[in-house]
Amino acid sequence: MESKKELTDDIGKWSEIKLDIIQGYASLFQQILSKKFTTIYIDAFAGYGVHKSKESGVEIEGSPLRALKVNPQFMEYHFIDKDADKVDHLEALINPSDYDNVRFYTGDCNLVLKKQILPKITFESFKKAFCVLDPYGMTLDWDTVLACGKTRATDILINFPIMDMNRNALRANRETVTEFNEEKMNSFWGNDSWKKIAYPETQYELFGEDSPTKIKGTVDRILNEYLRRLKEEAGFQCTLKPLPMKNSKGAVVYYLIFAANHRKACDAMRYFFRKYGGDEYGSKI
Repeated sequence: MESKKELTDDIGKWSEIKLDIIQGYASLFQQILSKKFTTIYIDAFAGYGVHKSKESGVEIEGSPLRALKVNPQFMEYHFIDKDADKVDHLEALINPSDYDNVRFYTGDCNLVLKKQILPKITFESFKKAFCVLDPYGMTLDWDTVLACGKTRATDILINFPIMDMNRNALRANRETVTEFNEEKMNSFWGNDSWKKIAYPETQYELFGEDSPTKIKGTVDRILNEYLRRLKEEAGFQCTLKPLPMKNSKGAVVYYLIFAANHRKACDAMRYFFRKYGGDEYGSKI
């Protein structure tokens, strides 16, 4: 007999911290903006709605359910996931009679956001959105991030999947990167300029290497360039120093990157970055 699919996933302490940050910022967002704007919460990779702690085994509410508990409530909620099972499970956890302001979408968030949600969010229409972009690996397109920035009214929190990048795209030897993973990185980055950051031609020309080899400091350069592009290309007014989320062995699984269209938003998120990472992670970039 085929085993029944478990409709949850196990998460580590770093993911629990991420959920606390999302809920905390969403609460501040509402306290500050809900009286002046139509406020919108977007979860682009919404998941099942619940998780299980690897440490305690206790069931933990995911970001969509936490956002629904924020008081005052957001005026609109948009929950997206490509996995129909996850969307169905999440929808079953939410009583429709309690929430007439929640919409569910089954599909690629990159398409759903650009075609159905973001075009309706503009600063001129007195709308403000908080969008959580927590992709499964490198499945977030740069074009989607650009679209968020162009609204001039959307704060974003991005899971920057550096461990997945290192395993699949930013490999020690570029010749071992598959075409599939190269294309995934191109979509995440928006073009192939990441190659020159990870594999500068000067290195293997100087030392006579047969193939491009990643050099020390690649992660820092990749992060810094991504932050620069968030401001100069996507148009966000401010970003914070990325917060590293580490597993039980101390390895960085991903970075949390925050970008907003108002410096006061960065001031609000700074509290949470410093709370979980120390004073250095509250600095604006």
